[in-house]
Amino acid sequence: MKTVKKLLSVFLSVLMLLTLGLTAFAANEAKIEKLDNSTIDGSMWMIAGGEDELYIYPRPDDVKDRFDIFTAVITSSDESVLGVSPGKRDTYEYGYVILTGKRAGSAVVTVTDPGSGATCSVKVTVLPQYLQSVMSLLVSIQTILANIRIALFSLFRS
Repeated sequence: MKTVKKLLSVFLSVLMLLTLGLTAFAANEAKIEKLDNSTIDGSMWMIAGGEDELYIYPRPDDVKDRFDIFTAVITSSDESVLGVSPGKRDTYEYGYVILTGKRAGSAVVTVTDPGSGATCSVKVTVLPQYLQSVMSLLVSIQTILANIRIALFSLFRS
């Protein structure tokens, strides 16, 4: 009987140590607490017909190996304005969302990590395509004015 009690005592002690060890290991296992993005204020703009990238960062930093952009749930509040899809390059470890501007308007992109439930949202304003031409025209005017200034400076300097 004493042998059975000793064996039972040893068995229960080992079981308790294993349970405490596994609990401590699980407590130290870092989880994704939140997702950040590459915008400054949670919003961005782009031109219709163009593509852009929205970078996603899992937080804290030591959980980056637990985030996979291809298993994340990525949604656009208005697919007729903005298309979304996952993207990844070897040079960027986290992954990003490829944004495709379809027409002028606004949409909210939401990225959710299915394992932790962490999420981030960004409002994207898609501007009309003609603004690209206006912006190109303004750059051309700036270039012309800069060249005129250089020519006048050279003329009066001589």
